[in-house]
Amino acid sequence: MQCAHCTFVLYAGKSIADQIKEQGELVRKLKAEKAGIDKITEEVSKLLALKAQQGSDKDEKAGGKFVLKTAKGTRDFNPRQMVIRQQAFDKIIACFKRHGAETLDTPVFELKEVLTGKYGEDSKLIYDLADQGGEILSLRYDLTVPFARFLAMNKVGSIKRYQLGKVYRRDNPAMTKGRFREFFQCDFDIAGPTDPMIPDVECVRVVTEILDSLDLSEHVVKINHRKILDGLFEACGVPDTQFRAICSSVDKLDKSPWEEVRKEMTDEKGLAPEKADQIGQYVLRSGQDDLVEQLLADPKLSSSKSAVEGLQALKLFFRYAELYGVKKRVKFDMSLARGLDYYTGIIYEAVLTNQNPEEGVGSIAGGGRYDNLVALFDPKAKAVPCVGVSIGIERILAILENREANLKLRTVETQVYVAAAQKNLLEDRMKICAELWDNGIKTEMSYKANPKLLGQLQTCEEQGIPWAIIIGQSELEKGVVKLRHVSSRQEEEIERSKLADVLKQKLNASISVGVVRFFGIPVSPDKRYPFDSITIHQRRELWLARLNICDANIKTKYLVCNLHFENRATIYRKNHPDWAPSVSLNKAITDSTRLQRRVLYSYNREAMFMNTLAKNTQQPNKENNINITIHSPHPFEVNENLNSTDSLLTEEIQDSPMDLSTSKPCYSVVDEEPSSSEHSQELVSELQKEIEKLTAQLEKMNAEYVSLKKEFAMYCNRPITSNFFSKCQNSDKWMRVYTSLSTAKSFEILFKAIQSGIPENNNFKLCKRQQLFLTLVKLSHNPTDIDLAFRFDISEQTVSRYFHSWIDCIYYKLKTHVLIWPLLSQLQVAMPMCFRRHYPNTVSIMDCFETQIQIPHDRNDQAATYSTYKSRNTVKYLISATPNGTINFISKGYAGRKSDQFIVRHSGYIDNLKPGDEVLADKGFEVAEEIGLKGAKLTTPAFKTAAQLTQLETEISRQVSNVRIHIEREIGCMRMKFDIMRGPVIMSNLNTFQDNVCFYDKIVAVCCILSNLNPSIIPFE
Repeated sequence: MQCAHCTFVLYAGKSIADQIKEQGELVRKLKAEKAGIDKITEEVSKLLALKAQQGSDKDEKAGGKFVLKTAKGTRDFNPRQMVIRQQAFDKIIACFKRHGAETLDTPVFELKEVLTGKYGEDSKLIYDLADQGGEILSLRYDLTVPFARFLAMNKVGSIKRYQLGKVYRRDNPAMTKGRFREFFQCDFDIAGPTDPMIPDVECVRVVTEILDSLDLSEHVVKINHRKILDGLFEACGVPDTQFRAICSSVDKLDKSPWEEVRKEMTDEKGLAPEKADQIGQYVLRSGQDDLVEQLLADPKLSSSKSAVEGLQALKLFFRYAELYGVKKRVKFDMSLARGLDYYTGIIYEAVLTNQNPEEGVGSIAGGGRYDNLVALFDPKAKAVPCVGVSIGIERILAILENREANLKLRTVETQVYVAAAQKNLLEDRMKICAELWDNGIKTEMSYKANPKLLGQLQTCEEQGIPWAIIIGQSELEKGVVKLRHVSSRQEEEIERSKLADVLKQKLNASISVGVVRFFGIPVSPDKRYPFDSITIHQRRELWLARLNICDANIKTKYLVCNLHFENRATIYRKNHPDWAPSVSLNKAITDSTRLQRRVLYSYNREAMFMNTLAKNTQQPNKENNINITIHSPHPFEVNENLNSTDSLLTEEIQDSPMDLSTSKPCYSVVDEEPSSSEHSQELVSELQKEIEKLTAQLEKMNAEYVSLKKEFAMYCNRPITSNFFSKCQNSDKWMRVYTSLSTAKSFEILFKAIQSGIPENNNFKLCKRQQLFLTLVKLSHNPTDIDLAFRFDISEQTVSRYFHSWIDCIYYKLKTHVLIWPLLSQLQVAMPMCFRRHYPNTVSIMDCFETQIQIPHDRNDQAATYSTYKSRNTVKYLISATPNGTINFISKGYAGRKSDQFIVRHSGYIDNLKPGDEVLADKGFEVAEEIGLKGAKLTTPAFKTAAQLTQLETEISRQVSNVRIHIEREIGCMRMKFDIMRGPVIMSNLNTFQDNVCFYDKIVAVCCILSNLNPSIIPFE
């Protein structure tokens, strides 16, 4: 034993790390010797003191370094996100103002006693501030309580107000679903005495208008009444003291099943089980005014005065809602409770009806009546009736940001960019900017003294700036500047003295260039809105009715141009006038061949040019001023002209150039006054010359096209000098190269096993063996259909038909016979030695792999399939192999964002396990519990983050990794043999389903089957 002095002298010359090491060994030695508890405690205290000293030393050496990030539950907003937010705010404020609301603002922090006791169980989420001078403060939890405090403090008895501001809640954030600790709220409230339900219905109307203006999908506003809930609890025998507690539990029914809510009522809040069951008979019901009538006739509820008053109020609400046109959007939901204590009457909550349940953002608006809240702050307890709604703007913005992720947005509003073509023109640029700023024109220039012209013009294009002013020494000497239209790259000279006036005229003018856009007739079901198939079908029926065509008569895809919509675009919002075409319906429809679209595109380009030319050549003299109107041809008119030539209907000519001589756009020249001025004649002559020039260019392009087409036809029709299949049929080498099968005999065995699945047909150009060979070549090398068509002298459509038929045949014939899950006793007969030594009970080695897919068009699909691990859109599969090297399980494909644990739990993999089985997996598979319920065991490499692995853990990890690596080798070998598994996968293979299995799932399963036909990659010894 050493004294304290000796110990100090011993440690004086040693580092902190060495002292910690020795002290730790001393503690372990004392524990091994089972020394007294006091002695061990004393030495442990010394060890902790040394570690604390080491930590402080590290902090001093680090110089106070910290991780640079935003606080939990908060985030920064980049310029692109701010554009989306500002657009949404503008639409919301416009709706509030449309309903006559005025705005006010309140501080972001309040006295703590103002906020305490107003939010029920959620009061624990209030942010408290440190005492900074005698006042105990808290950050505001919402905008409603501060508004009530404002009314009481300023003696305001009536107001209709809106407010946008940040609020703070110490909640568990979910950033992807729009749930933060700091977030905006947009409130609309009506305060003051009114007749029943009139302002309440207007609040619901405001919610629906805002969601419609933001182009969100279909939504529903759920409503309930606090008096109905209180009457229900009273009728079911709930004590008055438990009303709010039980109400808070009921409010969780939108997130939890009834069984969990009932358990919370009985176990945590002490409610009798029979009373909870009575409540459950009511709170699970929903409907509209028909449910109100049923509850009024209910003997139990009709005995409660409070419940009857609430039901009568809702009856009146539905009557007013029908007058305001929002009844179809409203649903009476008995489970809606809204946990805030200050609600006294109607309560409501808006949710999207077609959001994915797994990725939904929850409610996007909520509110209700709070008649007694103001009285809590008034010295005389004077009540001011209030009703309001709060828009969950952050959750809405999460949807909008995801929906517009791939759209190009302008983050600046600059209208004009002042550029210099030469050096030493900084002062002249600054003078022009000052002049344009004085005239209210949004102007910008480079902050470099001598910038390069190309860089300045690139800035205009990147930022979407429509106009650029280019100055040079020669222009300044002539007293002019060049005005460049950035998108069309056309330039004109403008007098320097008239620059501001000309720019104002161009910026304020609404110039129509006749660009035509097309929209297809809605299809049912629509993959973009999988949760809204009924509405999609109704929309399709409305389109067909307005276009006066029958669903059965649609043999090709038809398009409707944007001229048949009020806002020049169709909008997915049921009550919007552009939900379906409504303008000029007598000529609304045209066939969607690429030729006709290219005809229209050419006309549009010519119309754009002619409009620009007309604008540039107009003279200020009124006597000679001519208005030129360019009419872009109507799609239906173009269709009539095209039908005159039969050859245009053939498939081969769809990509051919157009002949404008058959149909020209209509240019109507209208004089304000009859005039034969020389200017008008010159202008018409210039237009005719330009048309002749364009026509000559088009004829030249037509000639080049005909020549190229003939050359291509000669190449395609050349005779095939060798029989590709006959060379490979009897050669192990070429069979292995082109099909990835080990021998030609394997090909024959495979063919004989599955040939009965393909019916005999004398019209087949290829025999069955050739068809199977083509399919295997497609799997192994993934050549294009046109390549295979050339090699086998068949059409591309025939290649696709053969491939689909044989994939289905192999899948249904062999999957249940080749992809089998053997018993442990069967595996142990021929188990490789590397497994017998350490893992003799292994039946499966599992892992997940991902394959890149094409980027989906739907933004929800893009988000669901985006893999953060691969940084691309993928489809994910769970694969399992036996110790012998054969694949015994392959799951269906899952979206790339799904976790490995989710796929294991839902793919049916666990159902194959038996008691005593052992499964090897990587350390990321945290499914030991689920596998343990089957009596099986999950073995993974050891995983630690805080400390280094022990020697035993390192050895175990090495052993597991040495055998688990075989599944990764199996995946790599399969991808090396079958190029079709490398991706990217085309969306048509993922969207084609048969027997609830997509086509690409069949391809992956077939690749696994073919891998099992080859020798195992795991050696026996």
